[in-house]
Amino acid sequence: MARASLADTYGQAVSDIRLSIPMLKTAGATNTPSLVSRTAAQGVLARVFLTMAGPGTGDPATTISLNDPRYYDSTIYYAQQVVNSNEHSLYTAKQGMTFPDSSFAYIFINESRQITNIKECIWEATFSGNDVASQYPVTLQGATGIFAGPPCNATSPTDYGIIGTCFNAVNVPKGVYDLFGNGDLRRDWTICPYYYTTVKAGVTPTQPSDYNRSNYPTQPHEYYVRPQGKWRREFETIVPKSRFSSPESFPILRFSDVLLMLAEAELMSPTGNRSDALEKVNMVRRRGYGFPVNTGNALSDLTALTLNDIVDERTRELAFEGHRWVDLRRWGIYDTKMRALQARMEADGVNTANGSHGNGNQFYGGMTNRTMNFRSGYQYIVNANSSDKFALLPIPLTETSTNQLIVQNPGW
Repeated sequence: MARASLADTYGQAVSDIRLSIPMLKTAGATNTPSLVSRTAAQGVLARVFLTMAGPGTGDPATTISLNDPRYYDSTIYYAQQVVNSNEHSLYTAKQGMTFPDSSFAYIFINESRQITNIKECIWEATFSGNDVASQYPVTLQGATGIFAGPPCNATSPTDYGIIGTCFNAVNVPKGVYDLFGNGDLRRDWTICPYYYTTVKAGVTPTQPSDYNRSNYPTQPHEYYVRPQGKWRREFETIVPKSRFSSPESFPILRFSDVLLMLAEAELMSPTGNRSDALEKVNMVRRRGYGFPVNTGNALSDLTALTLNDIVDERTRELAFEGHRWVDLRRWGIYDTKMRALQARMEADGVNTANGSHGNGNQFYGGMTNRTMNFRSGYQYIVNANSSDKFALLPIPLTETSTNQLIVQNPGW
């Protein structure tokens, strides 16, 4: 078979999701974000329409968008269905804990503690248990907590049973850190400012506070070793903990994402409600600053809205939740952003030409060198050969070698 057109592919997806909506239960009836509810389907359909509407690269061979602003109105319709259902809202509770002082953080703490949060998390990949907690008859463990969070090189059951081993595979560019304004509580949760080192002297560890935390240094190039911090194993309640698997669930669709999609569509649609778009973004920002979400606040609120504001706000709110690559391709700025990242890293003293850094232990030392080599993955992402070819994946050889009607994606 020859490859279907982009429009036909989207048409099939839209048709399938539309047919599913009346067959699905409401979120209240499913009572779990593990199952696809009616509002989950509506939210995903809004995401599909938003991607269809976006400008994309402008090149029919590499774009993922249809560049048709009519689809912004379809985005508005389905995102508004989610809002109007009154089944979802921004999570604003803190559950009586003093650390962290941010309701945003508890979205992800709940996912570490196996607490269902169907108001905010409309749909998620739910994990539970681990490979050593045999008291759980069924385990669907994941590895989010193992690879993303404050580093902890725990090697004994005593250690990783208290904090939890984390190998810190996700580091954050300084440009992301700098996007957060003063007072935005999302910054130090999304980008963890500390890592764990040793047990405190004379203490038999029974809880994370019995371990020494070290804060990361603050030279420009040193910010690049700070880890993603949304999921932190220290908050897990399933014990004993495993060194190789963890129970953190992963959000696929959150209510704040729906609000930001609605705001983007309202902003970009020729008939959109600009004031409503601004209010939706400010609601998300107010929660990020710790303010009541429905009351204006000069410290958090924007007074005007541009597409670049949406680009930045989606970074602040949804970083590391798997949306960025699709977002950049929808806006047609993937290559632009990658080149800007390379320039920023080099200006900050990070060597993007040589990505080797050994085993990473240098990150926990003084880091006194002005130039610091970075993880090898960045060498390929931000090198001078970055291009729009990376907006698409290559079609596998197993397909191109057996199907003579398939044409490989450009650049591959």
